[in-house]
Amino acid sequence: MAGGVIRVVSGRHTRRAELEAVRQVSLAALIMLVVQYGLGIILNLYIPVPTSDAHAGLTQEIANGPVMLTLHALLGLALTGAALVLLVRAVRLEDQVMAVLAAAGLTAIGGAFASGEIFIRNGQAGASLAMALLTGVALLCYVGALTRVSSVLRRRGRD
Repeated sequence: MAGGVIRVVSGRHTRRAELEAVRQVSLAALIMLVVQYGLGIILNLYIPVPTSDAHAGLTQEIANGPVMLTLHALLGLALTGAALVLLVRAVRLEDQVMAVLAAAGLTAIGGAFASGEIFIRNGQAGASLAMALLTGVALLCYVGALTRVSSVLRRRGRD
């Protein structure tokens, strides 16, 4: 077909691969959230954040903060990236429920990240609580996304 256009039509196998990718990212986000939650608890209870970090930017916190703070911040960035990937994939699937769950999860992660920055700056217990609660919201969103995609995959397997 010299000069012709070849069209690739999205089919059943492509849709299944997209669903599998959403499932994998949802699972990865869930695992990262649980690890992040644990690191946050350890940081909050056992690791004093130096007062010099109170006015530091994120890159300075990563470079100069305690190791646990650095790990927590880096995992937060990775988690934000995974949440963005999941949102894009969910929107591409054209599954409204999945897209809403992914958007809500990303929003909760963003809120938890902002609360973490506030907590580093002034040590407010309310910011720590907000971080924990928003992490719980994100966990619920990604459990919902994983449940939704698993259900769709099972239904498609029976068809």
